Amino acid sequence: MNNIPFYPFSPYARPYFPRRNPYIAPPLPPDFPKEEELPPEEPQAMPEEPIFEILGIRLFYDDILLICLIFFLYSEGIQDTYLFLALVLLLLS
Repeated sequence: MNNIPFYPFSPYARPYFPRRNPYIAPPLPPDFPKEEELPPEEPQAMPEEPIFEILGIRLFYDDILLICLIFFLYSEGIQDTYLFLALVLLLLS
């Protein structure tokens, strides 16, 4: 059965240990809390209040961040017009 003299077993034979399916989760221990016993988590939503409101324009945190990024890129002399266009369109959406 063993045609290769240097191996104690044939490398093409089936392994002696049973293989487990890696896609099946192992069973949970009996003292693990079940889903209905866990306290419900309250979703933490972002505040809907604007940070600044100037002349009826409401500015949120992401808007201020985009304005600062556009100002920084402009002050550094970046000449990428498509980048500025994309950032302004993102600011308007």
